[in-house]
Amino acid sequence: IILAIFKSAAELWISFIWPCGMSVLVNPAVSRSFLGVKPRERVAEALKTGAGLRVLADMAEAQGGDPRCVWEPERLHVGDKRLEVKAQSDGYLGHMDTEAVGIASVLLGAGRSRKEDALDYGAGIMLHKKYGDPVRAGETIGVLYASREELLEPAAKKFLSACAIEKERPEPEPLIYEMVRG
Repeated sequence: IILAIFKSAAELWISFIWPCGMSVLVNPAVSRSFLGVKPRERVAEALKTGAGLRVLADMAEAQGGDPRCVWEPERLHVGDKRLEVKAQSDGYLGHMDTEAVGIASVLLGAGRSRKEDALDYGAGIMLHKKYGDPVRAGETIGVLYASREELLEPAAKKFLSACAIEKERPEPEPLIYEMVRG
């Protein structure tokens, strides 16, 4: 499944990885284990050196993927058939039913309904908008990819039903709801 909600690697780091890394590293039990390295410095160093992306590339390779795709995303194969899904009204992208988005990706071939179903590694959804983003009627909110044309329309209906366009900008969601300590 292709789900890209961050417009750049920098936005990914700033919006997600940095706060998550900081939430872990400022935990006294964790930060003590870094032998004198201050948590903020450790996260900043990982950001600067690209260490996190190296780990992602290693994970991709360990699962049989091409690690070069982490550094060169244009290497990723995407389905030959594509359909842009457009917002139906002006407003803000509010609630997104992630289960329905997952079902839409299964309809495209990116997931399995049954364990014996084959996967289409070029199928998926590229998100152009994320929670809270302003949208205009007719603006692309996502692009669906599949290997067969007839898969696109049912998946588009499901995807569109998952996206709520609201008149008012929604309140920001917390990145971390709760820390489990034990």
